[in-house]
Amino acid sequence: MKYSPICDGNIIENSDGALACSGSWFTQPAYVPFDMNQIDPVLATMLFTGGLFLVFTPWITALGFSYILKMIK
Repeated sequence: MKYSPICDGNIIENSDGALACSGSWFTQPAYVPFDMNQIDPVLATMLFTGGLFLVFTPWITALGFSYILKMIK
């Protein structure tokens, strides 16, 4: 397992370029990097489609109202 160093205070750069912690250093397990194979294609498609409906519904509505206003003029 990989670990990441964590500072519980502020990280300060010394004059020689080394990093120092104003508090104390401790380690935390590093999480597994993101992998595209973890995404379920069906769920991703549903979320993408839902996002498109959220964007396009007001846009199409506004476009329809603009055509109605053009017809009235």
